[in-house]
Amino acid sequence: EISACLVGSEMCIRDRNLRNIYPAWKIDDPTTLFRRPEDRRPIEIQTRLSKNISEQKLHYSYRSYSGEEVAAGIGKYDFARGILSAPPPFGSGFFELVWPELKIHLGMVVDNPPPATPDEYFGMDSSLSWGAPPSNEKDIRNYIRILKQNGIHWNRDRINWPLIEPKQGTFNFGGRFGLYRRIASEEGIKALDTFHATPAWNLEPVPEGATLRSPYPADLFAAGASWNAIVKHWSVLKALEIWNEPDIGFGKNLPAEYVTSLTKAISRTFAENGTRTLIVGGVFASTRPGTNFYRTYIDNGLLDDSDIISFHSYADVSYMEPLVQALRQDELKSGSRRLGIPYWITES
Repeated sequence: EISACLVGSEMCIRDRNLRNIYPAWKIDDPTTLFRRPEDRRPIEIQTRLSKNISEQKLHYSYRSYSGEEVAAGIGKYDFARGILSAPPPFGSGFFELVWPELKIHLGMVVDNPPPATPDEYFGMDSSLSWGAPPSNEKDIRNYIRILKQNGIHWNRDRINWPLIEPKQGTFNFGGRFGLYRRIASEEGIKALDTFHATPAWNLEPVPEGATLRSPYPADLFAAGASWNAIVKHWSVLKALEIWNEPDIGFGKNLPAEYVTSLTKAISRTFAENGTRTLIVGGVFASTRPGTNFYRTYIDNGLLDDSDIISFHSYADVSYMEPLVQALRQDELKSGSRRLGIPYWITES
């Protein structure tokens, strides 16, 4: 709770909402926060400040990635435009710009241009299709351009299949789902998409007295046809993860054969129709090293129908190296012809 009291008075204002105490602010063009060293345009923030604001409150500080202050000064405020500004920092790297008295914190990156030929090793996991902003054309395009201008050409997002195909064969390709994928196509971004829900028309009936219903499609051939139609419509969709994190709640903790069967059905449909979208299998929340987890999926044939295996890890490199080695050992011991299948870490 924030309190503000008048000097010499018992009158106080108490509020849990910081926006009622400190000014609201926004960046009109976030692409200006990713720039080249020679770009000396000021950083501009839209906000409304009191006309009698003190110089002390306009004091700003730049901090490096390690938190060390590398520059400081007094910002400028244009009352007519409602713009608070500060000169950019010198040098390259990540910087945090802070106005301590105004509780304004933002990050920016100063770096050299990426190579002319992009390195597709790195991608971004975002949520431009649904959820929190950015949600309009201008803002989504700005964020996509930030990726492209910084050498990132792959973006991971999510598709809500029940919303896209509420009735079998009837598709809704509009809204924010269509907006993001159109912009990504126009800006030259490759889309990796995932999903973890089935439309009601393709769920199995709930048996009387049952406490659990499979979240996976009851008709796998219909599911394959649906996803073939979706990726054909959105040609920007270059890779599809078959079910996000099936090994935890999204998959109701069901055995490997459930999601593997779905992966096989979609893979077969793509192959029969000449669809070139990559099939990404696994999408594991964890690979559970030291257990029979990954081997179970291998024995169920997941690798045979996948172009890539993906998993999620928020660990550092020292943990990742033995984890990958353990996965490769499982492939080797299984005798799989797909030994060495590419791995994508799609959440990190």
